[in-house]
Amino acid sequence: IEYPIANTADPLELNCFRTEVVLDGTNSSSNTNIVYSWSSDSNSPINNSKTNTVTVYEPGTYIIEVLDTLNSCISFDTVTVTQDIEKPLAEAGDDQILNCETTELSLNGNGSSNGYEFTYNWTTDLGQIVQGSNSLNPVVSDPGTYFIEVVDITNGCSSIDSVIVEEIINPVEDFVLEGINPCYGENEGIINVLEISGGDGPYLFSLNNGDFQEESIWENL
Repeated sequence: IEYPIANTADPLELNCFRTEVVLDGTNSSSNTNIVYSWSSDSNSPINNSKTNTVTVYEPGTYIIEVLDTLNSCISFDTVTVTQDIEKPLAEAGDDQILNCETTELSLNGNGSSNGYEFTYNWTTDLGQIVQGSNSLNPVVSDPGTYFIEVVDITNGCSSIDSVIVEEIINPVEDFVLEGINPCYGENEGIINVLEISGGDGPYLFSLNNGDFQEESIWENL
């Protein structure tokens, strides 16, 4: 009694790039009297299951049955399809604030998956990326929502996270000065800031483009 040959090649792995794989049974016996039949241990769908090569879409164990219709002998072979659809971690960091002092800032994507197999791409809704859109720490200059997409180039899977950059600018609108003029030839003049409208304290003060100071009074003028 001569049994037919049932032989399948090792298949590729399913992943986010590759959503279907071919099971190749062309090394099995081939003749007009040979009939093929594929099945799976989990009843996964199989296209053209009566041919020696089929396409499948799910991981699992698949069986090829090769029947010789001349002697009714049957041979089997099994093959396992694996799947890698693990997504990388995308972490855009904490929300941040632009103000009069901080006109540019670096976003913090350092919590994302890191390594040679990952790529990064930042995009924005209404904001402005100054530099580093393909890095973990881009520099931005405008308020808006910023998105980081992390792609694992080994399996094609990706993840997205977002961070909000706000702009809080509350400028000084007005201030009240008190001035005391010195007597002629003396240096006992005083300028004092009595009241400030707007802004967010604590404040720093400068007179005649001098150095900034915390005190709001200048004496001996």
